[in-house]
Amino acid sequence: RALSTGAGVEIVGICSGKNAAFVKEQGADLVLDYTDPDFGNEEKDRYLNAPEEEKLDLVFDTATNSGKGEDYKNWSLKRMKKDGQYVSTNGSLGMWLRMFANQQKSNQHLFLTDMNTADLDFLSQLATKENSPVKPIISNSLPFTSAAVDEGFKLLKSRRTVGKIVFDVNYDNMNTSAQNENEAKPSSDKK
Repeated sequence: RALSTGAGVEIVGICSGKNAAFVKEQGADLVLDYTDPDFGNEEKDRYLNAPEEEKLDLVFDTATNSGKGEDYKNWSLKRMKKDGQYVSTNGSLGMWLRMFANQQKSNQHLFLTDMNTADLDFLSQLATKENSPVKPIISNSLPFTSAAVDEGFKLLKSRRTVGKIVFDVNYDNMNTSAQNENEAKPSSDKK
């Protein structure tokens, strides 16, 4: 949202109704509730039958192919302008194959990053800067232990977290955790 302020951009978020207020707080101008019975109703669809200039310029899809069979790609393509761009973080097998074969469609892209220290430092400074428009949303902060990693993956697989699950990789915590886990294991030497 911070990048689009003042640019005349309308941001549309899609989520369940229970997360609508949160998504608006993050900068969405309009929220579509995918649990609403009218979601996908072609007669009531704001974008499907809209004039070309009112259709979507860009769709950034973080849900399609994320683990539960979701597929919003075709829904998105039908609501985009002819020169609109579809960007996915979890593309279909076909999108991945086209990317590796260097045959991507001109308006369909996979969002891939080339991480490097300078970029990560920049993002870290941006997120920690006072009054920054970038505010990380952390759902859970867990110690980096075997039990906590199991809990973190259980939370992730539930698909009900709002925000990121963070593991505190603190060297002292890791040593204490490993020591506690070793002490809790039964010894095969004991009779």
